[in-house]
Amino acid sequence: VALAKIEQSKLPKGTNVLIGEPPVIPDGLIDSLVEYLSKNTEVKRAYLGQVFYQTIDEKPHLALVLEVSDVTDSVMNAIRSDIVLATKGLLGESKYLDIILAGESGLADEITMAVKPFHVVRK
Repeated sequence: VALAKIEQSKLPKGTNVLIGEPPVIPDGLIDSLVEYLSKNTEVKRAYLGQVFYQTIDEKPHLALVLEVSDVTDSVMNAIRSDIVLATKGLLGESKYLDIILAGESGLADEITMAVKPFHVVRK
């Protein structure tokens, strides 16, 4: 099974970014994420938002923000890889899911303010 390549990109200065709740969530996506996340004690909260970079070739896409306990980079890479596997075949062709750590970027912060978490670990 091939995993999606993890890429980091910079937006051109002045790019308008729209953030909010996804109008449509692919069938089975939340169920698959909850099933995986419920087995993972490091992830405390998860948010699913939609991001739209208003550029010529960009379409809105989903972004998953994870609030995690203190984890190493290797553990976080494993979590990302497992999420890719858990969501395989659910997003549709040419669709993708950004996986972002809470506090990692302004984008993550905006998503956590704009949408309610769909997964919360109860103490």
